[in-house]
Amino acid sequence: ATMAIGKGGARNAAIFAAQILALKYSDIATRLDQHKESLQRG
Repeated sequence: ATMAIGKGGARNAAIFAAQILALKYSDIATRLDQHKESLQRG
């Protein structure tokens, strides 16, 4: 996968990495879900 340069790209890369790790580690999956919910709330 490729990511953009800058803060947005770094943020997207971190989320992408967390999604990969969440496949194996349920605690990361839980925290990622919480993060996604917080983004939806604004």
